Amino acid sequence: AGNTIQGCIQTDCAINPGNSGGPTFDLGGKVVGVNTAIVTTSGSNAGIGFALPSDKVEPLVTQFIKQDRIQQGQRPKTGFLGLKIVKQPPPQGGSSSNSATTTSPPHNKQWVSAVQKGSPADEAGIQPLEIMEQGGKVKFGDCIVAIGGGKDIESYDDFMAELNNRVAGEVIAITLEDAEGERRVTYVTLGSKP
Repeated sequence: AGNTIQGCIQTDCAINPGNSGGPTFDLGGKVVGVNTAIVTTSGSNAGIGFALPSDKVEPLVTQFIKQDRIQQGQRPKTGFLGLKIVKQPPPQGGSSSNSATTTSPPHNKQWVSAVQKGSPADEAGIQPLEIMEQGGKVKFGDCIVAIGGGKDIESYDDFMAELNNRVAGEVIAITLEDAEGERRVTYVTLGSKP
């Protein structure tokens, strides 16, 4: 009804009234889209069909299912760590400082910017950065290298995706690195968000 839908898959499959929201399959039986609309000159199901790509819809479906299960009490709550990390813009070139005290964070590291008092992160001894009163310099604490022995955490999005897949009560291994490059692994039992 007047809305623009971009990035659709075009198909010549028949889309009958009531088929919107149904799957579009490839020849292997894999869902590749969700039927959305049809352009027809005859008013029948003959015409050009359009489907939203499944990779665009999947994150929403996953979120709906997860939220419904939480509301129905069928799934434990998402785990809570109790820390924030610095959201950094992409590097602009040049070299980053490796000093423990500087005015800007070294890129490609997920520095802990805050730790909530009494949280699982606090109890695990994870150290946030500190802004020093004199000179406005930053004293770095820990950065997150990996969670759960999986792939490295290379961005804020990686960090959030990893945490969103964890549940309250789960024990996870977090690989940390301090400003001097020393690494350690700490085990944290995730809590429920207060």
